Amino acid sequence: MICRPLRCRAGISIPQTSSPPGIVQTSRGCPFTCNFCDVIQYLGNRQRYKSVGQVMDEIRKLYDLGFASIMITDDNFTANRKKATEILSAIEEWNGAEGRDFLTFQTQLSINMTKHESMLSACYRAGLLTAFMGIESSDPAALDECDKRPNQGV
Repeated sequence: MICRPLRCRAGISIPQTSSPPGIVQTSRGCPFTCNFCDVIQYLGNRQRYKSVGQVMDEIRKLYDLGFASIMITDDNFTANRKKATEILSAIEEWNGAEGRDFLTFQTQLSINMTKHESMLSACYRAGLLTAFMGIESSDPAALDECDKRPNQGV
């Protein structure tokens, strides 16, 4: 991992041997109704999205501050594959272009993304190299009982 020095508001460079990731949230809410999850309690079942332009502005600002890695903090970044693909395409086009360092990204995905090779490829091309996935159970009856629809049949 490239560790770029972070610059604080006063313009002082802070050398880093390992940098914490910058944080970007592209959406809020979750369309699923998993009965164990608190996300729908405080953010609701309707996902709201930032525009691709706003997401890219935030990524550029974090890059300019010296971050070499960014955590996309959506609770399920790929819940809406169309929106995720739009963002990943913009990141891919920007990342490492015009002499910029290549940034790495992390996010949370549902395990059902393993069935979507094109989405995983888009993640890789954009620099999303770490994915956190919750595996609640491999038992279909348990997944049905807790209404974990994204993981059913995986």
